Amino acid sequence: MAGSVRKDAGDDNHIFASSDIKEELIKAIDNFEVVIFDPNESKIFGNGKSNRFGKDCLQVTSSNFLVIDLREKRGLGVGAEMMLAKEKGIPVISVCPVGSHYKRRMVFHSGVENPNWVHPFVGSLSDVIVENFSQAGQWIKAFIQSPTKVKTGLIVEESIKDYLDNVLDNDLDFKKKYLDSLVDKI
Repeated sequence: MAGSVRKDAGDDNHIFASSDIKEELIKAIDNFEVVIFDPNESKIFGNGKSNRFGKDCLQVTSSNFLVIDLREKRGLGVGAEMMLAKEKGIPVISVCPVGSHYKRRMVFHSGVENPNWVHPFVGSLSDVIVENFSQAGQWIKAFIQSPTKVKTGLIVEESIKDYLDNVLDNDLDFKKKYLDSLVDKI
């Protein structure tokens, strides 16, 4: 699971992997052995590269699925964990209810209405977006019983190609300012 981690002893308001959530997920998966890597369950010795970062990356790459808690705004680590999972071909299940920071009924951007808006990084890196942990567990169970294709790290290259093929010509300000800098990259 990925979500906020305890930053200090008093930071219990944003802990995502409560026993209720774990039980809801395990109950929905039903009849399969479930091990949940919870970064809050063991002591971290410091916050450096080989401690927090190394442990979290080990947990992600050792997982069969990555369940992301996006009910509230999250930090940098969650996005990095999503990208790592995609690089390793691990299915990403995002618990992201309507009305959360990352999924809204309506967003106005540059004067344009965007109904049923999902944050583009969440939408691009998630294999499925669900409303709750029970639905996450149901998706996992269905996937185990009948695997389907999941997104991989290719989603990044595909998204860049899509931008270049379908948007760049209309993105005049960007094109005018940066195209010369991109010539060697595209």
